[in-house]
Amino acid sequence: MTHARRIALLVVTALALAGCAHPMLSRPVLARPGSGPSGIPGRMLIVARHLAVENRGVADRAAELMAAGLRPAGEVWTVDEFVREATAAASAPWALTLVQRLAQGGWPTMDDRIELLRFAVTGVIVTEVTTYEQVWGKYAKFTRVGIEARAFDVAAGGIVWRLQRGVEVEDVRGRAFEYATEQAVQALLADVYPGTAFSAIDLWRVWRR
Repeated sequence: MTHARRIALLVVTALALAGCAHPMLSRPVLARPGSGPSGIPGRMLIVARHLAVENRGVADRAAELMAAGLRPAGEVWTVDEFVREATAAASAPWALTLVQRLAQGGWPTMDDRIELLRFAVTGVIVTEVTTYEQVWGKYAKFTRVGIEARAFDVAAGGIVWRLQRGVEVEDVRGRAFEYATEQAVQALLADVYPGTAFSAIDLWRVWRR
């Protein structure tokens, strides 16, 4: 890292954190597993990782659920929201390149981190569906879904935690994969930020539709 870039990162970090003192952005959003709020203000960007194109829909759905579950913890941006804001700031090409890199297994570069902090994005959570299958047991069909989440601290420049949770549901007809995905994300949320997991009542209402 050059001296100029190091100074630029420090300045942008300070400006981003100072700007996040606005009441709408003051809630902590980069939580550590088992510890609740981390005290870091700013925005969290949620991105789905899909190394295979055919898994994109499933990965995107898991990321959407993760974003919805984390909204009570602070300001969260989905990829669409991030790209829309970047487009308004004439930074769409950069934003699309970054999202593609994250989706395919990469992480923000030094320049990416500076740009993310300009948007007050202090954390990135990448979700990946690691298991998505159905198997027959002796008397019923079982649906298995596993999801991994990793959190990247933009200011510090590294992964601060990595979690993986999986569930197995039995004989849920019609929407077994969706239900199992919801349960897997809920298990992650319970560890990432206690209190943000889906409401059991809301899940039941979705199931009854």
